Amino acid sequence: MRAITTPQPLARSRLITYDSSPSPFRAIVNPFVDIVVPVLNEEKILQSSIETLDEYMMENLPYRYQITIADNGSQDNTLKIAKSLAQNHQSVRVVRLAERGRGRALKQVWQSSQADILTYMDVDLSTSLDDFLPMIQPLVAGEVGVGIGSRLMMWV
Repeated sequence: MRAITTPQPLARSRLITYDSSPSPFRAIVNPFVDIVVPVLNEEKILQSSIETLDEYMMENLPYRYQITIADNGSQDNTLKIAKSLAQNHQSVRVVRLAERGRGRALKQVWQSSQADILTYMDVDLSTSLDDFLPMIQPLVAGEVGVGIGSRLMMWV
């Protein structure tokens, strides 16, 4: 995965003039990061993925964080496993949604979150965790307002 953050809109090439006025964003002192993991019937990989994610963040993320498992309508043991993870890991919490939908889960969790930085990650951890900090660092520094990372992005 490659991470990119840009203060410029992604649009067609055009002459860019740089404004010397201050950034419209502010640096965040001691940020709190919410990592939302939407899940639907993920009983087979949920525990190992969340434990891997929590361990990685504990060792590598220099900021306060929480991992929010957003269960959006699972019909297997996903919710039971998620609740067990929340009991055993201080940084994990669970939100249960009756209706399915990744977008619905993200919207509900992000709207109620107290975090300074809102993120989300697929439960299969298909993107490299090593790219997480470089993606959010410009947000913390107040250089940008949005960061996007994708394992599909290719930069030359």
